[in-house]
This record gives sequence, structure tokens and C-alpha cells, in this order.
Amino acid sequence: MAAYEPESGYADAASTTNALAASARELGAAIVQHVPVEALLVSGNRVTGVRTAGGDIQAPTVVVCAGLWAPGLLAPLGITVPIAPTRHQMCFFRRPPGFETHPGIIDRPSGTYMRPETGNLTIVGLSAYREVVDPDQYNEGADAQEVMRNAELIANRFPVMEHGLSMGGYSGVYDVTPDHEPVLGPIPGITASTPTSAGAGTASSTRPPSGTSWPSRSSRGERPGGTSNPSGGRGSGTATSCRRRRRPTRRIRSSTPRRRAS
Repeated sequence: MAAYEPESGYADAASTTNALAASARELGAAIVQHVPVEALLVSGNRVTGVRTAGGDIQAPTVVVCAGLWAPGLLAPLGITVPIAPTRHQMCFFRRPPGFETHPGIIDRPSGTYMRPETGNLTIVGLSAYREVVDPDQYNEGADAQEVMRNAELIANRFPVMEHGLSMGGYSGVYDVTPDHEPVLGPIPGITASTPTSAGAGTASSTRPPSGTSWPSRSSRGERPGGTSNPSGGRGSGTATSCRRRRRPTRRIRSSTPRRRAS
């Protein structure tokens, strides 16, 4: 049994991010890159800005979208965000002559997903991994046994891929919560600090309505409906999250086909 969605698709991570950044700039946002945020600035029970490697930035409202690094920023406020940086391996395979393309596929029986890439390639990955790593230092390549396993899985779905060619792979990191959902909502007891951690991948389908309603709500300290927020304030509480599948940040090794990193 299968379901076909003729109008579904996928977004290139780098192109989508750059498009959103360009639109934000057109609307007056200032985007500062390559300046790490080191801490949240707090006065009493109110977050007043952020401390960066380039100096302090004051702000009436702070929205934490740090993903894998959100726990470190929120921990000094007594907030625990259960995000596990999980290594996720992806493999490239060149399709043989005559196999031009195919739709994007979620293969639930084998726990994989695959989609066509440029250069007559197909990219394949598993739906879930459990290897928790340091997001600043981990093996960015694909393990040899993982390439072999994905080769078998793609040939099981597309028998013609027995004549395909392995082109290596890479690893990225998922920001995984216990129920695979993003953490979204204000922090009780802390004014003007809103964690919106994780939520990549399929969470993009919820971003248009979130982007429409959330900015004005966050400025008023309101909680968006249908989401979960960290419980407790300083010194108490563990973040609760809702369910959403994670997609990895792309980081390509030189041994793999050249791709833009996001």
C-alpha cells in the first residue's frame, strides 16, 4: 500500500535559508553572521539581550532559535531543554543509465527516505539514528557499513540500483527531543525570552502559520496554541516538546560530491 502526493516536494536547505534571510533584510532585519552568542543577558527576571563574541546586544524581546546549542544558553536560567545532538548519516548513489529520476520517497517498511539530487544522484538516509555526539566535533563522513546498508536498502526499493554507483556520503546532526517535536513557547517566570528550539525538516509545514502569528505573540509574552513550552522558571522545570521529525544540518566532506553546506 502506498500514498502518492503529486503536489508535495522538498526544499533545498541552503536556498531556503538564503531566501528567508533575503526577505528578512528587505523587511528591515539586520542579520549578523559568524558572531557566536555566548549568553543571555538578564536583569532581575527579564532577559534584556544577548552577549556575543563581538559585544552585547540589547533587545526588548529575545527569541532563542539556537537548536543544538539552546540547552547551553538556557541552562544558566535554570531551564532544561531536552535536545540531544544526534549524528545522522546520508549516502549518495549515482543512478545507472536509463534511470533518469524518481519521486521523493518515504519508505516506512525499511525506515528510509530517499530523493533525487543533482548530477543524476539519489540521496538516501534512515529515518532515525541514536548516536549522540558533540555538535562541534564529530565524524562528518559516512561509515562504510552505513554506505553498504543504504546500498542494500535502495536496491530493495529500486532493483535497477544494483547497477548504480556509491558516491560516498556525509553526516549532519539532528536536534532531537524525546518525542521528536520542537520546543516552542515562552519561559514561565522569565520575561521576554522565548525558546523556539529544534523544529527543522517537516516542521517547515507549520512555519507559515507560526511565522504569521508568533512574532506579535512573542512580543506580548503569549503562548501559541497547540505547542508546548518549558515548565518552571529559574532553578526548576524541564522543557516539554511536541512531536516533529528532525532533519540534519548539512555538512559535506571533500570526499563526497561537492554540495553547498547549510
